[in-house]
Amino acid sequence: MNLATLIGLVILLLAIALILVYFLRQAFDSSDTSRIDEMPEDDPYLNDRDQAHDRHL
Repeated sequence: MNLATLIGLVILLLAIALILVYFLRQAFDSSDTSRIDEMPEDDPYLNDRDQAHDRHL
């Protein structure tokens, strides 16, 4: 490979990586959890570790 091909490949890979990071940061935006998945205040909170709601077989 000559130098121009190597530099072009590095620039292309860098652009792909930056686009991937940009969209991943938007997907993992933690401020969306309170805006989208807001829990209603009138429902009691279901504790995952509480065995009272487990199905007894």
